[in-house]
Amino acid sequence: MLVDPLPPVPVYDEDIRRERDTLQVLLTASYRFSETITTGEAADVLAEVACALTGADGAHVFVPEELGLRVLSNANAACTTAQRGVLRLDLDADAPDVRESIERGEGFFVQDAGAAGQLRRPLRARFGIASMLFVPLADFGVLVLWWTTRLAACPGLDGDLGSFAVHAAQVLRRRIEAAVLRDQTLTDPLTGLANRRALMAAMQSLSAGSCVVLLDLDHFKRVNDQHGHRFGDLALQSFAGALQALVPGDGCAARYGGEEFALVLPSGCEADARHLVAELQQSWRKEGLTFSAGLAVHRRGASPEESLEAADRALYVAKRSGRDRLVLAPEVVWDEPRGIAERAPSAGTSSRRDDERLDLTSLDQALAERLVVPVFQPVLSTVTGRVVAVEALARLRHPATGELLQPAQFLPLAERTGRVARLDWLVAEQAIARCARWRRDGSTSAIAVGVNVSVAHLDDAELTDQLLDACRRHRLPTDSLIVEVTESMQSLHGRGHEAAVHRLADAGVNVTLDDFGTGFAALSYLLRFPVAGIKIDKSFTAALSVPRGQQVVQAVLDVGRGLGLHVVAEGVETEEQLRQLTAMGCPYVQGFLFSRPVGALDLPAVVADLERRRAVPSI
Repeated sequence: MLVDPLPPVPVYDEDIRRERDTLQVLLTASYRFSETITTGEAADVLAEVACALTGADGAHVFVPEELGLRVLSNANAACTTAQRGVLRLDLDADAPDVRESIERGEGFFVQDAGAAGQLRRPLRARFGIASMLFVPLADFGVLVLWWTTRLAACPGLDGDLGSFAVHAAQVLRRRIEAAVLRDQTLTDPLTGLANRRALMAAMQSLSAGSCVVLLDLDHFKRVNDQHGHRFGDLALQSFAGALQALVPGDGCAARYGGEEFALVLPSGCEADARHLVAELQQSWRKEGLTFSAGLAVHRRGASPEESLEAADRALYVAKRSGRDRLVLAPEVVWDEPRGIAERAPSAGTSSRRDDERLDLTSLDQALAERLVVPVFQPVLSTVTGRVVAVEALARLRHPATGELLQPAQFLPLAERTGRVARLDWLVAEQAIARCARWRRDGSTSAIAVGVNVSVAHLDDAELTDQLLDACRRHRLPTDSLIVEVTESMQSLHGRGHEAAVHRLADAGVNVTLDDFGTGFAALSYLLRFPVAGIKIDKSFTAALSVPRGQQVVQAVLDVGRGLGLHVVAEGVETEEQLRQLTAMGCPYVQGFLFSRPVGALDLPAVVADLERRRAVPSI
């Protein structure tokens, strides 16, 4: 008997198939987001997935530069390739629809993008755009989807697209914040030039004949004293811009520190370097200012540090010889026992070495005779206005002249030659003893003391025992000791420093990261080490006068707040900086605005004065 066959049963009806496909797209997007590292990669995923969800022909991801962030875009019909660039426009005049979407956090639909009176009509006509949908990305950007054919109705902003946009915005924000902090490990926030870390990286590829130049602005302290630090910052930015404009594409211009700059010309020659310096001198003199410079030609077999030291010696001679000049350093030799040494000067050149300049023999003598003198700088709470801690800073008594040397006069030599561990310990031992004495006599009973320890010193197995033993001997509670880890300029090897930090933290010592963001792998330290706090480097505080600097400081504060860390802003010198930091929620501040580093005998009076007049108003 024949039986009529049953009609075929579809495996999925259309709605189930669409839901399955959408779920697959979203699951794939989540996996792809987890694989992204850069903001651009995350924006690519956002653009492609949004097009897949909506059937759009293309997408833009707008993150306006005016808000301090890069712009990522995909303005073509091939959604797999995003064209990135910087969007330079006035949001109020040129794109109020983007501004409105960001500020109100609401999406809107443009049904006929080519109609008369529509904003950016030429751009839309250029790409054949007919309809557009603006989807806000939290409070910092907008996703713009577009179609080449006119849509009859607005695609829904709710449901899958809305949920995906919220998730994508969170991913983008995390990538942006990480990029900002990562960028600042290579860039000086005030001038936009490379920082020391980027400079040393650029110098690793030096070949014989390459040139290294150090430049120092003459009498810059006088500029700050007479015109204020705001004017000084503008002068540094102006000089950095002039220097950057003259640097060839393969060169590196860096802010070496303070008013000192560095220039690396990998493919240049001595004549090129001299011409560049002469051109810069001519333009800078028009501003009524001068600078001194030292030039070294990298020799075969020399290390980058040796060439940098040779340029430093030449710069030193330039400043001692009357300033406003370039001095070459061809007459240097390298010998194993003493490192870099100057040859006998030629006729007409001053042969007198500065008695105040510390050499290795003098440094060893000073350390052997314990001529290390700690000075102390207060740290204040922006909430209570009280002094909560002091940082112990190293000064060194010159064994020959008796002068008290500043860190720049001995610390680089100590770091380069491995003496910094001994220096760290001599300061820490005295600081712990002094803080314990203050607590006993009641002069500064509530404050903690911070001591600096270089990363290299953390590999010393005896460090932890020495610090904890000093606390026991002087009866200083371990939670009153702050160990501020300072990052060296060399790569880290071994894991001794990690074990030391864990042991200190387990004993109750507060471990903090000093000069946060300016050295190697500062972000990785937050993951690996049980740190209690971070200190915002003074170069970031100085950059609060520019929007980018403000954004970086706010990002660091957000990281610290999110991880429950104590955050101290160093280098506070003006009332305006204090006002900005307080408004941003920075809990602790330190700098010349409150007190310069003072001797142990003077500190109690300084603390009493600060607390009496409430140098930081309570909020």
